[in-house]
Amino acid sequence: MKRRLFCWAWLLPWAVSAQAPTEAWTQALRPELGLPKWPALKHWQTHPRLSHTGLRLEMEHIADNGNSVPLRLCCEALPAQEHLRQLHLISERNPRPEIFKLEFLQPLNTLDLSTRIRLAGTQNLIALAETNQGRVLWVSHHISVTDSACVEGA
Repeated sequence: MKRRLFCWAWLLPWAVSAQAPTEAWTQALRPELGLPKWPALKHWQTHPRLSHTGLRLEMEHIADNGNSVPLRLCCEALPAQEHLRQLHLISERNPRPEIFKLEFLQPLNTLDLSTRIRLAGTQNLIALAETNQGRVLWVSHHISVTDSACVEGA
């Protein structure tokens, strides 16, 4: 019994430190704090019309492999005369933070997009949607990846 207790006592600090939330992680999950201070989000940090409503990022909280992580982006119906112009997906830890940028040539009032992406380990993702009226809708999601896919130089 003592050996088992010793093993658990030895592993406990490692398990707690591996799950300790970072400041960026905490901020990404609390929309009232605004966008996290990531360099890739610098353009949107001071945007006067940021809104944390209307956009949904649906994906698992844990992915076994970062090579192919499914996600779904949904945008609720926008008011009349307002439509989506651009959609961005930004990652916290990928070598290239902007996973994708879509520009819509035709007016698009709703969105339901499903795709798969590669992720370089456990991180936060932020989706941003710009409208023709100047609003920026955003949503964040934290995902834990057990096996990383994108590494520098790959």
